[in-house]
Amino acid sequence: MTLRKKTLLIMGLTLGLLFLMLYFTLSYILLDGFANVEQQVAERNVQRVLEALQNEINGLESTAGDWAAWDATYGFVQDLNQQYIAENLLDVAIANLKLNFMLYFNADGQLVYAKALDLENEVEVPLPATIADYFGQHRFLLQHSDPYDVRSGLILLPENPMLVASRPIVTNAYEGPIQGALVMGRYLNSEVMAQLAQQTRFSLAIRRLDNAEQVSAYQAVIDPLSEPDTIIIQPIDSEQLAGYTLLRDVEGQPILLLEVLMDRTVFRQSQLSLQALILSLLVVGIVSILLSLFMLEKLILARLARLNSGVAEIGSSGDLSKRLAFAGTDELSNLAKAINQMLADLQGALHRETMLKQEIHELRIQIDEAKKQKQVSEITDSDFFRDLQEKARQMRSQSRDKASRQGEDTET
Repeated sequence: MTLRKKTLLIMGLTLGLLFLMLYFTLSYILLDGFANVEQQVAERNVQRVLEALQNEINGLESTAGDWAAWDATYGFVQDLNQQYIAENLLDVAIANLKLNFMLYFNADGQLVYAKALDLENEVEVPLPATIADYFGQHRFLLQHSDPYDVRSGLILLPENPMLVASRPIVTNAYEGPIQGALVMGRYLNSEVMAQLAQQTRFSLAIRRLDNAEQVSAYQAVIDPLSEPDTIIIQPIDSEQLAGYTLLRDVEGQPILLLEVLMDRTVFRQSQLSLQALILSLLVVGIVSILLSLFMLEKLILARLARLNSGVAEIGSSGDLSKRLAFAGTDELSNLAKAINQMLADLQGALHRETMLKQEIHELRIQIDEAKKQKQVSEITDSDFFRDLQEKARQMRSQSRDKASRQGEDTET
């Protein structure tokens, strides 16, 4: 594997590992932080619904207070005059107040007059026995200690939960003695819940805690809500989450489970933010690697490649007189200098080796000549060679004499 491939592989693995580490770290930090924000926002949203519901009760208190602290009501609860009924307790007037009933109790706690209304059709209907029975069993709602006292909240009836407000009947000047109590009520039905949903812009639902089937379905949510003012937030899916809290009656007993469905805007924003951040980090990482590779290529890898090519060319040609080109004073330049110095040293060593071989060759020739001379000297110095020389001289002498005689004979 080439150095370029190794560098690319190492930097790619480093980027991948860094990306994974950043992804999981940022996912944990950001998503955990956004989850806390989502929890807080959801709890505030549930609190907004509770405040909207309390505003309905407060409005009922105010209306009941206006009617109870009135001279006309103060006189009516004592004499039950028909003029009061004819002028004030008209169906349309009660419908405009969005009341399902009005109850007039005298100072002895006796129900002296009741007005019940079907708000959908704006017609009077008989007072349900469950309402009269409830207030007969919960007399504390009718007992007021001073002219400004108020008893209000939720009650649970078989047909529907109700918002109720009880105010003491006194004069316009809030003076007594208190002549009884005026109770106003409004069903907490689907219409009222729809109005609250429109005000708060959330989807709302209530579950009765006296309904075993509903309690069983929401038991896992109801159990942690035993403490007052507790709010539970549970994600449903990636699009919605639900907030739960218990609604308590006038006696402080839990009677309803309030469910608030909300869009997971914070969660979706956290996902988008995380994706944008990761994408930004990825782009920055890739750009950084490309810049790093470019600088490595320019400053190191390309120069190493040229250095390698130069060394290979010198090695293939065998010409030790060639040198590597270099510039600068960094490590690669120093390496090129060292290689050039090594080539110079090798060239010098090769020259010395050549000269030495030449000297050795000449020395061998001299040695061979000396050996030959020695051998000749040994031969000429031997008795055998001297005898041969003597015999040769004799033979040459005899040959000359013979030739001389033959010449003489020829002349004669």
